[in-house]
Amino acid sequence: MTQDQSPGGIGIGELDDNGALYTSLVMAEVTRRRNAMKPKWSAERLAREMAAVGVPWTRDTVANLENGRRKQITAHELLALAWVLDVANPSELLAPDGGAREQWFPVTPAILVATTSVRAWCRGETGPLRQALAGPAEDEPEDLAEQLAALPADIRQQLAMMVRSLNQSARAPIANGSAGPGDGPNRLSSVTTTRSSAAR
Repeated sequence: MTQDQSPGGIGIGELDDNGALYTSLVMAEVTRRRNAMKPKWSAERLAREMAAVGVPWTRDTVANLENGRRKQITAHELLALAWVLDVANPSELLAPDGGAREQWFPVTPAILVATTSVRAWCRGETGPLRQALAGPAEDEPEDLAEQLAALPADIRQQLAMMVRSLNQSARAPIANGSAGPGDGPNRLSSVTTTRSSAAR
């Protein structure tokens, strides 16, 4: 991938397309929710609840998903998790509310979008997200690196190389004395990276 072709997205171009990142996002929220149960659900309890609705999980299944040994979760497992955890919308397991601080979500393995926009999209409030993000520009955060730093620690670790590349891309026009992505509010689509630059 050499260019982000989706308006409003941040091209990161280096994530592996094996589902591991999405699985880690889901399981981080699943773990948070089961620990918030009264009384707290153990991994064994979650596995029993899943098995009771036709998804034959064991305690080891839960452990392997939570610690990253198993890297993929299926659509029917996501729906079953939302069912047993009494989640209002299954998308809340994938893109949970980040609170007051803006966070970013990989809508594809190559494009980050603000989590608030993704949540609105999943609720049917925006129409096609790519088209919505290509609409009239609003002021965007100036410090992209600071916003990316708000991601959960495990996501930051996976995206560290891409964040460094994005910072380099944002600073380069300033160093050259020309206008560019680092010069104040701008459209997110102006920040792109290539695999070769992300690998440096």
